[in-house]
Amino acid sequence: MKRDRYIRVPKDGKAAEDYDYGVQKPSQMIDWILNEEEYYKLDLLEVFNELNIGCNIIIDDFEEEVIIYDKLDKALDIVDKIIIKNQASKKDNIEVLNKLKDMVIYAIENKTIVAFDF
Repeated sequence: MKRDRYIRVPKDGKAAEDYDYGVQKPSQMIDWILNEEEYYKLDLLEVFNELNIGCNIIIDDFEEEVIIYDKLDKALDIVDKIIIKNQASKKDNIEVLNKLKDMVIYAIENKTIVAFDF
């Protein structure tokens, strides 16, 4: 059974507040709907596990998890280290890592969050 897995970044503080209450509008969010291939690449690269450990969260199937603003610098550091470690990897692996990195940077710049709705 195919399930949608979302990585979401509210565009601003109001959007983050609306997300927290479950009343956000699509226009308030940057959504990445992971396809199965993207999800499994990130999983095999240990991205979710490293974020779980480093940010003290639990990104897992059938869960919603948020990296709060105060932990986004740590999340960016983790993603950067995984990118460096996998530079010799396939180009499409680096592409999904860079997409996640871009979302984390956007959240930092706009003082919001990164949400994982799996």
